[in-house]
Amino acid sequence: MFCIQVGSGFGSFIPAEVLKAFGFQSGATSQSTNAMNGISFSFLWLPIIIYIFSVLLMIVYRKWEMHEPVVIADLEKRHTV
Repeated sequence: MFCIQVGSGFGSFIPAEVLKAFGFQSGATSQSTNAMNGISFSFLWLPIIIYIFSVLLMIVYRKWEMHEPVVIADLEKRHTV
């Protein structure tokens, strides 16, 4: 549940900040070219960047996960001493 709440928070915060940086104005009937580029970036490139970052985190986690049996054996060895 905690991860869902944090993910929802970041999922709202990051695109909002990107749109703000591009000059998006909420409630405006028309947006500037720069704001339209920000909308396009938020819907296309931002998810790609986040997915790539997530894949990199999973690769690093897999490395740590493979190291888990070594850590457990070391802890058991220390516990018996």
